[in-house]
Amino acid sequence: MVEMTTSKAAKVQGKQLLDSSVVKLKEVLKVSACKKWNPSDMNHHSSHLLMVAEGQGCLTWRDCSFPVDGTCIYSCMNEEKLVMDCKDSNEVNLTIIGYDVYQQDDQKQHLLVSEVPPVGHLLDLSHHEVNWFTDICNSIYGHWHSGEGLGRYRSQLLFQEALYWIAKSSDQARADTDSALQLTKDYIDQHYTESLPLDKLCRMAGLSLKYYSELFKKHYGVSVTEYIATVRMEHAKRLMMDPELKLREIAHLVGYPDEFYFSRKFKKMMGTSPSAYRTGAH
Repeated sequence: MVEMTTSKAAKVQGKQLLDSSVVKLKEVLKVSACKKWNPSDMNHHSSHLLMVAEGQGCLTWRDCSFPVDGTCIYSCMNEEKLVMDCKDSNEVNLTIIGYDVYQQDDQKQHLLVSEVPPVGHLLDLSHHEVNWFTDICNSIYGHWHSGEGLGRYRSQLLFQEALYWIAKSSDQARADTDSALQLTKDYIDQHYTESLPLDKLCRMAGLSLKYYSELFKKHYGVSVTEYIATVRMEHAKRLMMDPELKLREIAHLVGYPDEFYFSRKFKKMMGTSPSAYRTGAH
């Protein structure tokens, strides 16, 4: 499966995985979960699970948590460490599709079961997409349990279609997210002299504050606030080359109305005070 990530290497790897793989549908279940549930409770041997949640809860794997609701698709493995906590003990209805992904071993010319991340947030769905994906999951489930000749073969074909759609939609979602992150980064570069509250930037990106903050750090290697501070300090260092400018003026010119806060921030990031830096620069 294609894990939701912004790294170019992972995008290429995900496409190659799907293009060069054989996917075998193993089980299709509908589960009503109350309070806590984990996939090891199920009696099947699928290596991978595709989970579609109707309701609200939280998937927890080791120290990672992923909010679950009826607008998200997740990929995970069947293991004991993965737990679903239902929000406020409400019932969460899950459609669970178990499958194996096989890749060819070039040396032995065998098809081997491939490894995927234990849990991954694949895709957020729009209202229209939720309806489409719910319908195709219901069709996969219905044909799988119909008992009709070729019913499970039909489920296999529908599942391949669902995987193709997820991969295409994930690519587009990543591209849109990358563009949104770049838009806010460019805005910071151009408007560093202004107030840059995080809620303004996340609205600009069209993402929740938590999700925006997580993606920005994952994409650029620093938090949003760290990046803003770095941009401001780089401009401040250049302004300090002008002996006519006072520190108060420099602080205001790089977006800090309080020169004392600016001085503390500068020393923390640069390891020296603005005055000492200025003396050394000259």
